[in-house]
Amino acid sequence: MHRLLKSAACLSVLVLASNCGGAAQHDVVEAESPIDLLSVLPPSPSLLIHLRPDEIMASPVLGPIAREFIGAEDLERIELRFGLRPDEVEELIFAEYQDEFIVIARATRPVRPIAEAIALRMNTIELESDEPLYRRGGFIGTQRRELVVVQSDVLAYGTMAPPMAGLAARAQRQLPSVQSSE
Repeated sequence: MHRLLKSAACLSVLVLASNCGGAAQHDVVEAESPIDLLSVLPPSPSLLIHLRPDEIMASPVLGPIAREFIGAEDLERIELRFGLRPDEVEELIFAEYQDEFIVIARATRPVRPIAEAIALRMNTIELESDEPLYRRGGFIGTQRRELVVVQSDVLAYGTMAPPMAGLAARAQRQLPSVQSSE
């Protein structure tokens, strides 16, 4: 039941990410060669959810259902909490590994400012690296978290554990050149 609830919650967030009616326009980030988000995940997650919100909203079946459940207040609440408007998310992956998780989002704008804002919320920073990838790890309240800017438009966030370290290493191997600061 726990996984079902978590899956439903994650699906709800992904559907929220699809609700782009009337949203502010932002510059689209164009990466020379976008990284395949599934390929940087550690192997064998116990739960994997991968959605493309634009396809959900374009669906003649799912689009109207998503718009029925998601309101403007929901969109604002998510933006305030996560620093990214749900309608700025093109692709979102949630992967669970026993008691660990990773969320990877591909946005329509640079994510480094979002990562920096999340890092500012960390009361203790235990891992800090700006090169070759921007990475921060520490505590938000009593919860250990780590974040990695995988590409200028891709942010990974999750528990501070080997899965995040593996993700960063796989991303570095796939990138043709090191991303510079935005």
